[in-house]
Formats: sequence, C-alpha cells, structure tokens
Amino acid sequence: MKKTSKKILITAFGLVTVLLISSMIIIRDDIETSFTTRTALEGFKPLSVEKFERVDFSANWSVTIKHGPAYKLEIANNDSSVLKPRIHAENKTLYFSVDTIQSTGALGNIRVRITTPELKAITSLRDTHIHLSNMKSDSLTLDIQDGCVVTGTDTRFKFVSFKSSGDARIELSTTPDF
Repeated sequence: MKKTSKKILITAFGLVTVLLISSMIIIRDDIETSFTTRTALEGFKPLSVEKFERVDFSANWSVTIKHGPAYKLEIANNDSSVLKPRIHAENKTLYFSVDTIQSTGALGNIRVRITTPELKAITSLRDTHIHLSNMKSDSLTLDIQDGCVVTGTDTRFKFVSFKSSGDARIELSTTPDF
C-alpha cells in the first residue's frame, strides 16, 4: 500500500512540475513579445543639435543628461502621442517645449537623452524629471518649478545656485547609487 501511494505522489508531483514548466514557457514568450513591441514603440531617435550651454524645459519631460565629449540629443516619443515635442536652439540655449491638443496633466512624459561637454544652466517647469549623470563643471544654475525633480549621480560642481517655486526637489551626489 505504501509503494502505491508513493507512486501516486511521485506521478502527481511530476505532472504538476510539467504543467508549471509548460506554463512558464508559454508566458515567457508572451512577455518577451510585449517587451519587444514596447521597446520598438519607445525607441530613441537621434536629432541634430548645435553647441549649447543652457537647457530650458516646459512641462512633461523626462530627461537624462550626461557628460560626454560631443553634443548629442535623442528623443523617444510615440508619433500617435497627444504630446508633440518642439526643440529649438537660440542664443546657446536649447528649448524643449510641448504642443498638445489637451492640457498636459497626467499624459506621461516625453523622454530625452542629452550628452554635453558643458552645461551652465537648467530651467524646468511642471512635472519635468531631470537626471544628471557624471556631470563635472565649475558651476550650475538651476531654476525649477511646480513638481520638477532634479537628481544626479557622480556629479561634481564647485558652485550650484538654485531658484525654485512650488513643489520641487534636488538630489545631487558624488557617488553612484547601486
């Protein structure tokens, strides 16, 4: 009697294991397909850019700025998005603005990656999130307003001045977060 119940338990355990492995394989394929589709929709596109020292963001931007030898700009935005980005340079300032059919509340952010050898000033408005990476400079001027967040890892500035209004946050560190 004991041998029969052990055989039944081993068979039941084997069937459950086979079902679990099969379902994991099926789910993995679905997750991989959805991830590939999402990545293709949100891929970054390079844009040409001239030399700039300052950046100015209107609402709803998610920005990564890193130190590098050349000026580079990449943007990720779905073409069917309500948010329509406009980027132009004037007087060594790179302006990022958003045209939208609706108000900008709760519509998500347009993602941008910037590489620059130098940056002197950042101005940002409503719900813009800026992350500075490996930035080294003599000085940086921040003007952030209404829900903006500026974070930075491995950043070194001799002098930082800032002006803020509303709910704004600044977090800069000299060592990267792991």
